[in-house]
Amino acid sequence: MQLSLISTITALMALTSAAALPDSDVGMSKRAMSELENRVDQVSITYCNAYNLQPTCETRQSGSADCVSLPNFSDQIKSVSVPFNTVCVFWENYSCQGTHTGTFGPSQNKGDMKNWNNRIRSYRCCAGTTWCGDGL
Repeated sequence: MQLSLISTITALMALTSAAALPDSDVGMSKRAMSELENRVDQVSITYCNAYNLQPTCETRQSGSADCVSLPNFSDQIKSVSVPFNTVCVFWENYSCQGTHTGTFGPSQNKGDMKNWNNRIRSYRCCAGTTWCGDGL
């Protein structure tokens, strides 16, 4: 009788532990999904003060739809690289104000910004293939 009771208690404990595993997996999946969502909301572009993406260049990461002012590269940008799954617009003034370009990207390298050479002071990029910001 005691052996049967011990076997039953051991079996119940094993079932209780097994039932708790899916909750742990779900918690890990939610955490992993949250980290993935944070990465998806980040965008990264490269801009250079010479033609054809030649040095000096800077690669900058920002949140999707954030306006980024460029005091260190103000009025110096001649080429840009917009990566896959990103769309960007560039402004003549800081804080994404005033005259702006059309949308660039995704996967677009502009080795010569032509009429926009040495005019860019800020930009806004969106994760994905469609524009996500205001002002257009």
